[in-house]
Amino acid sequence: MYFPGQKEGEQVIMLIRRHWLVLVRQIFFLCIAAIVPLVVYLLLSRYTEILHDRTSLGYVLVVMAISIYALCIVLFLFISWIDYYLDVWVVTKDRIIAIEQKGLFSRTVAELSLDRVQDVTSDVHGFIATMMRYGNIRIQTAGEQSQFVFEQVPHPYETARSVMELHAQYVKSQTPQTAAPTPQAGTALGTQSKA
Repeated sequence: MYFPGQKEGEQVIMLIRRHWLVLVRQIFFLCIAAIVPLVVYLLLSRYTEILHDRTSLGYVLVVMAISIYALCIVLFLFISWIDYYLDVWVVTKDRIIAIEQKGLFSRTVAELSLDRVQDVTSDVHGFIATMMRYGNIRIQTAGEQSQFVFEQVPHPYETARSVMELHAQYVKSQTPQTAAPTPQAGTALGTQSKA
């Protein structure tokens, strides 16, 4: 798995996207919005004479308006998919990278070293989020950015626990191990033998 700014030999532990239900909710509202032109077409054809003459200016304008509206719905659907798919949080053995897509041509990449993690909390709000097991993860940091937030991610409790375990492993690997002192020759348990 490759991501922008990946260091050579850097191993990806977790790749996290928003829960799929977030995308389904956006698609649902776009589908409801897509019904509007059909309703307008049916109302105009039933109660007016505009759509009966296909060569009239009124018919052409209505068809063009409905076509533009449909193209906007498809565009918003595409933007929703791009935003969902390209918003990703990457957790490696050394750091956490948040890649957030903003629209079609803007992207923000933020990273946090695992040694700067102070606390990880997760929260789930609402009935649907509880049933579908998604929520937010907040990582308290020691630095300029006080919180690093993963929004609407699946299994927030397990993911938060995994991030804390990775933090503990990282800190443990960075602290130098002190070796136990070895007894000197001719000594027994720290006392010197008398000759």
